[in-house]
Amino acid sequence: MNEKAPKSITWYRSPLDAREMKTLHKKSDLLGGLQTLGFLGCYALTLTLALYAFFHWPWTVTAGLVFLHGMIAAFMINAVHELTHGTVFKTKALNVCFARVFAFLGWINHEMFTVSHARHHRYTLHQPDDLEVVLPLHVMVRHFFFDGFFTPLGAYRNIRNFVRIALGKFKGEWELALFPSTAPERRRAPITWARIVIAGHAVILIVSIAFGWWLLPVLTSFTPFYGGWLFFLCNNTQHIGLQDDVPDFRLCCRTFTLNPFLQFFTGT
Repeated sequence: MNEKAPKSITWYRSPLDAREMKTLHKKSDLLGGLQTLGFLGCYALTLTLALYAFFHWPWTVTAGLVFLHGMIAAFMINAVHELTHGTVFKTKALNVCFARVFAFLGWINHEMFTVSHARHHRYTLHQPDDLEVVLPLHVMVRHFFFDGFFTPLGAYRNIRNFVRIALGKFKGEWELALFPSTAPERRRAPITWARIVIAGHAVILIVSIAFGWWLLPVLTSFTPFYGGWLFFLCNNTQHIGLQDDVPDFRLCCRTFTLNPFLQFFTGT
């Protein structure tokens, strides 16, 4: 990205009463807790059922429950998204705490995501000031099957990137714009978090090997890499087929309605 200052965008603002806006921004520790703990409860339930099935039920049932567990775990990024925005809990510390829980389980560097996503919202789909989402976005059927069911290449790339960041190596136009070598203090948090995630999952793997619990890392460390077909469909709906370089969110972002079940997991 060029060193020149980002462009100034005069965004269209829909007329909205100030009181209604305040209501829409209201936060609650109780409702946030129900949403967050409810999600983690579903995650724990499918994990437990899959482990129980492994020892007591046919392998086909186990495989189905493992895949179901992956479908739920795929929405970890939605939780991280809302928690890093600070919109889930009224208490800031709770947003920070649970953002880290979901980021760890989902192999997400929330420190990098927070910086990137703040820039994305400020300059949505205006290159080169927003490179988090770049249009046109082409989603093919092969992408659905590659990313939505089992993606070993995705696992390799994600873990490799974590190792790279843990070693303090940043690359690519977007990363170097957000975390330039001239500002090493910006890099400390992402590097530290990458090291924590790698160390934590390494412990899970070592313990699993030591006790012969080979299914445990499949249900914890590798859940982001299978069962993501439903997340794939929901996540890609927001921007695909829309315009870039326009100052009107109605033209570059899509609001879509989901059933209550999916609303719960997507956090909408």
